[in-house]
Amino acid sequence: MSSDNNLKLPKVGDRLMRPMRSHGNGSRKGDPEPCIVTYVNKAHNWYQVEFEDTHLRECFCPPLIDEIEEFKKSYRRAFGTEPVGVYVFESGGLYPTITECAKAIGVSVSAVSSCVRGRTSHVKGYHIYILD
Repeated sequence: MSSDNNLKLPKVGDRLMRPMRSHGNGSRKGDPEPCIVTYVNKAHNWYQVEFEDTHLRECFCPPLIDEIEEFKKSYRRAFGTEPVGVYVFESGGLYPTITECAKAIGVSVSAVSSCVRGRTSHVKGYHIYILD
């Protein structure tokens, strides 16, 4: 795994929304839950979070650039056109505008705008990209 092929890692103390893999608390699979980054391993490109409600800890990796390119290829195969808009990696959501993306994930438009311009690495734990 090449580190230059990876996207930015969050920082210790960042508050994120992540889907829990071990669903011992009765949540539905795929529902993002609030968590806090407790450890970041830059050398191996992963980070650990602790979920606020259950205090369980899980490890995650940021998406690879190759994974985003794979999404674009799958979209082209399925719809016959290029994906255009704002892509949220964790949910797989594609939104036509930054405003619609911000409404969908419950953040401000300026937060999403800062993320897609590279000022921040994520918004509430979501990695967001402009596809063109």
